Amino acid sequence: MARPKGSTTKHLTEAERQRIRTLYNDANLPQAQIVSITGFSKDQVRVAIRAPSAAVAPRSGRPRIKKPRQEAS
Repeated sequence: MARPKGSTTKHLTEAERQRIRTLYNDANLPQAQIVSITGFSKDQVRVAIRAPSAAVAPRSGRPRIKKPRQEAS
């Protein structure tokens, strides 16, 4: 089932990812229960649990264009 056009989910912060990992690993809660407790989507919870660490990965994308004043610094 596809997400409706225009709807998005926010990126989780490192603290939110750590909370999910703690609930899963230390409290032994199933993913479905973590979803209902936190309000995050099931995919957000799944990705946070499967990631090698709670650190937020750098976002890929086009680098910002530097203005001439910034290049001199």
